[in-house]
Amino acid sequence: MLIEDKDVYLNDLMEAILKRVSIEGWSYRVLKLGASDIHLSPEVLIDFFPNGAKDAIREFSKWADKKMLAEIKTFDISGMRISEKISLSAKTRLAILQPHREAVRRATSILMVPTNAVLGMNLLYTSVDHIWYAIGDRSSDFSFYTKRGLLAGVLGSTTMFWLTDNSANSEDTINFLDRRIGDVMKLHRTRENVVNARFRVHKVFATLGDVLKNRYVRSFNGNS
Repeated sequence: MLIEDKDVYLNDLMEAILKRVSIEGWSYRVLKLGASDIHLSPEVLIDFFPNGAKDAIREFSKWADKKMLAEIKTFDISGMRISEKISLSAKTRLAILQPHREAVRRATSILMVPTNAVLGMNLLYTSVDHIWYAIGDRSSDFSFYTKRGLLAGVLGSTTMFWLTDNSANSEDTINFLDRRIGDVMKLHRTRENVVNARFRVHKVFATLGDVLKNRYVRSFNGNS
């Protein structure tokens, strides 16, 4: 049985699955029960999740990203600093996942298995890439990768902290996130200063080289 427009059903299917995952974990049985809960035949699961639970986890991450992006669009971030935009985006994603923290915990334990490490890294990269684009980053140089690498470290470590956070309204996680963003912004500024300093030094030596070259040419021609 094939479903032509999967997006029409995928959101409802994912929410039905999440209600069960928190109790029973990510398994093909849970996927079938979720489909049954919204009156879909288990036969259609091959269209949604051909690789079973791993595909369901992938769709769960995409589901959270999509909701995060929709939420970010409702905010006026035009006057915010980059660090504030990043903080808002990460907090928005965590708020979306808050009701499904056990599902995230169980998904994380699966993604930490070595054979699933590539999938976990791909999902994390996709999330941070969405965040940078959502806050207006359009870089295409080397900073494109460094920005995403730094934010991946922030989002990954914050998520792990959040999974064990028992503070009211995850306040400890929010504080942890803001500290990590502050550290990363300092590191990023330091890197930019080093790169700029290298550029200035190279420019000075290039200019000096041109001067010495011109003097040598004039001297060789008997014009000095």
